[in-house]
Amino acid sequence: MKKVRIVGGGIAGCFTANFLKDIYEVHLYEKSNSLGGLCRTQKSLDGLYYQKTSQVIHTNDKWIIDIISKFVQLQEVIYKVAIDPLFDLRYYEFPFTPNSINSMPWHWKEAISQDLEKVKGNTASNIEDLIVNYYGKTIFNQFFSGLIKKTYGRNAKSLDHVDWFRRFLRPVEYNGYYSERYQYFPVNIGYNTMFDKLTEGTVIHYNSDISYRDLDPNDIIILTVRPDMFFYGEESLNYASASFDIDSAVYDKRKSDTVFFPNHTPFLSITQSGNFFNKEKNIVVKQIPKGEDLTYPIPKKRNLKKFKLIQQEFSNVYFAGRFGSFNDMDIADIVRQTNQIAAKIKHMRRL
Repeated sequence: MKKVRIVGGGIAGCFTANFLKDIYEVHLYEKSNSLGGLCRTQKSLDGLYYQKTSQVIHTNDKWIIDIISKFVQLQEVIYKVAIDPLFDLRYYEFPFTPNSINSMPWHWKEAISQDLEKVKGNTASNIEDLIVNYYGKTIFNQFFSGLIKKTYGRNAKSLDHVDWFRRFLRPVEYNGYYSERYQYFPVNIGYNTMFDKLTEGTVIHYNSDISYRDLDPNDIIILTVRPDMFFYGEESLNYASASFDIDSAVYDKRKSDTVFFPNHTPFLSITQSGNFFNKEKNIVVKQIPKGEDLTYPIPKKRNLKKFKLIQQEFSNVYFAGRFGSFNDMDIADIVRQTNQIAAKIKHMRRL
């Protein structure tokens, strides 16, 4: 009988294992000694829980919330994000709302208001023009230009896969970072118990540095890690990366959960976890561009074309998750995608 071989034990790998383990012998290969990737909740030396990124589930699909709720208790949250461009030492709600624009100095507010009267919609050939067309040049220059360069290590003008970024544009009248109806976060110790429950009955190979040549191509292979390294052993696709600096601090309920810094500070963002873990004292996580942890694929058409060629060459492999399918995805996107992959595999079995 064919076995399912899943490479990568993050969100995508664990959910795929759960969707298939009822009818297949599932083997999951994880390069570290724990499951979950960046979604795994850590514990500091003084006993405080934190995650390197916020990992709020946001979706309009109730069935995704229902599935995740089977494995971990969720609490409803409102994820608040601000941005600090350092031109006047103040934080502003992000994405932009009438409240954040009205709180700006009059000269910025006037320039942005004039820009918004002349915007051209959400079409363009690169991400810089896309944002300028949608928000105007003032908002792009003060808020997005440095933010994108820090996030992707590239100027926005050089990023030509605009479909990738269009989902991040928000109408200025929306109040909140996410626009979806359902926004949840796990209580207590985060997602860790979910990974254990999702993979019950799965054969897990920890500390596994596996490549395509190590697997039987006749088995069902699901890839959730970067394809270039898995197939060729060398980097040909471009991913952004980051390192994370962890520190303890008193939770300040007046401040946003995450603050972005699109300026010359060495870090991209600061996230405090007290709101999510219900603690007066909490971990503050600084995300520093470039490091050991992959964060996003680089949204360039050239990269996507390379990925499509890999998909065509290895058509017997299923590609899943943010890194495996070379797509910027949130938790809900990954649950939806892995459910579809599992349904396709089960359908093929019945034929």
